[in-house]
Amino acid sequence: MTDALLDALSDRSRWRRWQSAGLRAVDRYYTWKGHAKTYLKEVEKILGRPKRRRYPAPKTRLTRVDRILTTDVDNSLLGDPEALGKLKARLGEVRDHVAFGVATGRSLQSAISALRKANAPTPDFWITSVGTEIHYGEQLAADREWLRNIHWRWDVEAIKRCLTDLPGLELQSRAEQTAYKISYYIDPREAPSIAEIERTLRKRRLRCKVVFSLGQYLDIIPVRASKGLAIRYLANRWGVPMERVLVTGDCGNDIEMLTGRSLGVVVANHSDEIDPLREQEDIYFAGAGHAAGILEGVEHYDFFGALEKKEAPSHRPDARTHLQDMIKLLETAIDEQRESVSRLVERYMRSERPFLVRSELWDEFRELAEAEGDGLGDSKLGRLLYNAQEGAHDGKRSFWRCATKSRVGRICGSMRRPSKRARLMSRSICSSRRDS
Repeated sequence: MTDALLDALSDRSRWRRWQSAGLRAVDRYYTWKGHAKTYLKEVEKILGRPKRRRYPAPKTRLTRVDRILTTDVDNSLLGDPEALGKLKARLGEVRDHVAFGVATGRSLQSAISALRKANAPTPDFWITSVGTEIHYGEQLAADREWLRNIHWRWDVEAIKRCLTDLPGLELQSRAEQTAYKISYYIDPREAPSIAEIERTLRKRRLRCKVVFSLGQYLDIIPVRASKGLAIRYLANRWGVPMERVLVTGDCGNDIEMLTGRSLGVVVANHSDEIDPLREQEDIYFAGAGHAAGILEGVEHYDFFGALEKKEAPSHRPDARTHLQDMIKLLETAIDEQRESVSRLVERYMRSERPFLVRSELWDEFRELAEAEGDGLGDSKLGRLLYNAQEGAHDGKRSFWRCATKSRVGRICGSMRRPSKRARLMSRSICSSRRDS
């Protein structure tokens, strides 16, 4: 090290070259002029991206209901024909105000066949293939926004290659495989534990979920998919509070949808995988099995009582209001430097009017930014954060990834003890926002 320093200092011509290069680099990267050029270049890249395709909203009666009853198919809805008939009659009495749906690991066609054979009530929506597909009504209109949402980092072939050599796993028939679900039979005596399978996938940087059920089935699905997440997506999209959603289940792949802010019912003929949920609040373990257990849960929560019809559907949030609220929170984080942006976003997600992130809403943000000119939507902070990542519409994680993807977002996110340069940069951005 000493020899290298002496050699560098002794060669004057080389030292002058290094000195000139350093001054040029400082002018390029560390002056306000250099930063402004880089900033504008990044904004031009963002604004030059093509608009995302907008899919029309499917026609559904979910816009007119004020609560949702969702149940698993096998061993929950089906299994007791007499009780199923009573449930069908009760649903017919409250059809104007209550939506009925199924959430199952079966494929769509398999679920349709099973319900028709049992003369079960026709669902208003179908969540099938362990929550990877959503269809609506008798027309079976697919929710393509949901498919676009769960597609993130999904690699079917890479997952299959990763699990090929593991003992105790056998691929199910081709009919059970879908574009977003890989199904295996698993022999717990020979196969690695579920935790070990998850670690194997993580080591290969494969983002997915491992769902084990009934002691013999193993499903690999996208990290953004599950029956529980599909139900939350439906409730958010169509404006039904989760407190007015009742879900029933009986096995391991129902655990996620039974937990949370919804009302949970576990039928008496449940598998042992459900037993740990007895300690959870708002999960009722019925004394009856199958459809009789569903009816018992409905009576327990008085779920069909005091029905109130919504005056008008209000599932579509106000893009302008949300844009104003979010930019205000982000600018507060930059000015006051008291909270990281991620915590502010998380706090806003839990507020009385949660940030319902949907593809339509992101498109409206873009339209506002283009139409407002020098107004709110054209603020540097608003444009950069709301357009930093195309297609982010799955809630807090995608929004935070959207924010941190931009230069300003990275600075904001690490602003617990910001550097002097970061403070000056954030103040200049906020002042330009106020000036506009």
